[in-house]
Amino acid sequence: MQEILGLVRRCVTDYDMIQEGETGAGKSIILGALGLLTGNRADARQVKTGAPKCVVEATFSTGHDIYGTIKKFFDDNDLDFVADECILRREVVITEKPG
Repeated sequence: MQEILGLVRRCVTDYDMIQEGETGAGKSIILGALGLLTGNRADARQVKTGAPKCVVEATFSTGHDIYGTIKKFFDDNDLDFVADECILRREVVITEKPG
């Protein structure tokens, strides 16, 4: 299975801080992927031409939730909470518009 967002086939990274880089390094694509994961509207242009869909997935560490704010958010929104990590996943599927 190919997971394609824009020009990125697969990107695995470990961020502990804000990243900076040269023009064209992919910062905007990563921010766009995080936007999709947090509910931004999906656009078919985000899926590479010819690909049926793209999959965006991120794993966040929740192990340092010393104040309990992450667990409270999950509880308040009736979501299952796992103490060590949270995985967000979104698929953007290309569908044909009714003619």
